[in-house]
Amino acid sequence: MNDAGAIDATDTAQQTFNGDLNVLPVALKSLSEKNQWVLWLWARGDSGKWTKPPLQARFPYRRAKNNDPATWSSHAEAAHAVQVGIGHGIGFVLTGTEIAAIDLDRCRDSETGAIDAWAKAIIDRASDAYIEVTVSGSGLRVVGTAIGKATHTRYKVPGHNGAGIELYRRAVRYITVSGLQIGNSDTLSNIDALIDNLASEHGDAKLADVATQADKWSPGTPAQ
Repeated sequence: MNDAGAIDATDTAQQTFNGDLNVLPVALKSLSEKNQWVLWLWARGDSGKWTKPPLQARFPYRRAKNNDPATWSSHAEAAHAVQVGIGHGIGFVLTGTEIAAIDLDRCRDSETGAIDAWAKAIIDRASDAYIEVTVSGSGLRVVGTAIGKATHTRYKVPGHNGAGIELYRRAVRYITVSGLQIGNSDTLSNIDALIDNLASEHGDAKLADVATQADKWSPGTPAQ
């Protein structure tokens, strides 16, 4: 790869957990109709940790940008790129939409599917929301709609090494989409209240507020 935005993916990538990326769950139909999709590839960051930088589905050796629609594509194009082996997964760009997400990092045993009690308590509060297993297999993501203030913050979960809660609302970033749904929700419900409540409950455990980091990719961010 000789492009200026090339990714070194020569290392053996970790296992990827994806469902049927060509036919996403019904709840994600409205997302699949938007041209806000990117490709992603497991890549080692400078710290040696696995990361998932976004790539352009049409030009997979070039980075996609969270604030540049010209680098996004249709869902079909992104899914096809994975199908032919160009990338490891697809992602949806939240920028400029009312789509919000809550990440529960390192809360799930990727082999047994067991979910930690702290995360189970949160998804029980979002029983009518769309929830999926993240592409690492070790996390969960709640996806819904939200119109509250811009939020892009991560909180640690005390007593659980490496576990965290990340909130994205009106964020300038992308999220991976695995399609591995938990539950049977067929719509994207409003999750403003859950986001606000989690922010209030975990405020003292804030690790970083990155709402102003509109288009930065941090090589040291653990892959989930």
